[in-house]
Amino acid sequence: MSQRTLDQILVEAQGLLVPFGDSVPESERLQAVVRGIELYQPGASTDYSGHLVLVSMPISGDDGLAALCAECVDAAALVLPAGTARGLQAPAAPVLLRRSPWVSGDTLIRALAGIVRDPNALEDPSEASEREAALAVRRRQSALLALLNGTSEAALPAAVVGLRPDRAHVAVAAEVPTRSLERFRLALAAEFPEECSVLSEGILLAVVPVATAETAGDVVERLGARLRRAMRSSGDLPVGIGHRVPGVYQLHESAAAAREILRALNIKLGARPLASEGAVRIASAADVDDALMIVRSGDALVPYENDLTAPLAVLADYDREYRSDLLTTVYTALEFRENISEAARQLGIHPNTLRARIDRIRELSGIDLTDPASALRAVLGFVSSKRMRALARHTIDSGDAPT
Repeated sequence: MSQRTLDQILVEAQGLLVPFGDSVPESERLQAVVRGIELYQPGASTDYSGHLVLVSMPISGDDGLAALCAECVDAAALVLPAGTARGLQAPAAPVLLRRSPWVSGDTLIRALAGIVRDPNALEDPSEASEREAALAVRRRQSALLALLNGTSEAALPAAVVGLRPDRAHVAVAAEVPTRSLERFRLALAAEFPEECSVLSEGILLAVVPVATAETAGDVVERLGARLRRAMRSSGDLPVGIGHRVPGVYQLHESAAAAREILRALNIKLGARPLASEGAVRIASAADVDDALMIVRSGDALVPYENDLTAPLAVLADYDREYRSDLLTTVYTALEFRENISEAARQLGIHPNTLRARIDRIRELSGIDLTDPASALRAVLGFVSSKRMRALARHTIDSGDAPT
């Protein structure tokens, strides 16, 4: 059982938990010993006495808050969701806290579990040190993701990460193979010692503090030169560099730009953007203007996706039923539309076979690759539909022989 008081826990959880409302809890309540952590379960006969109770459900007005407090009146404190309206009338008990908007729920639970733990409990010193180090890493990662995704309270996570709010920064987004991740991070840190990074959904996101006169283009040159020396055998390595922002409060804008540039670098309509530069393809917005416009146009076309892709969907259904590759054929023929021999080579078939397939595609779906308007609609269909692109590229990427 924990021997820590609520007051001690709040000191150690500073920045993770914030007071709810303007009232100051009574000293007696702050000195109460916290027994542990519980997740609030509506309607369940749970004993919340002396626990920190984490609430995930939204609070519906003053009555909802009053009912919640009545059900958990013996709790040491209630931790309300980050988005809970601050103007609600708070009952006298229990103590009410709010999760800081920059910290994720799972990070908060892990952090509080470590803080509430009995300090006198027997634990191997090395295990305790590893646990605390891991917790610190998770806090920094959660704080950095909050800054990159956008938060109304940027000062707290910036302090956790160690970023100066008054200094200019640039965000970086990179698609790095797992085997090359450590080498990439070392190269990044060697060029920008004050950088900080986090892996999110397979994308490495980083923040780079920059000098007064330094631009995103300067970061492209510096980091590009470093990566080309350090990552020669890494394979394709697209890296997006967001625009310079004056402080931490706009980091999410630079991060959104870096992600968008990374998407532009991954467009494949013919050779990928900047393919002539080798494995390391690093760019700011100015370097991939055409591809960036395609990405943004594709996003704008999403509401029309079903109409644009209707002929492609006919081919996708046909491929599924007859194990053919007509959708892949359209994709490849558009990619190499000026060179039917190269398109056939990419598909592993004879040019005459490709011509026969193109005729069959026209009969089945109405897609006429010799007609500019019909071919353009097919291109827009692929641009607007991630699903169609994935289906069309499946055969190419998997190396299966077309039928």
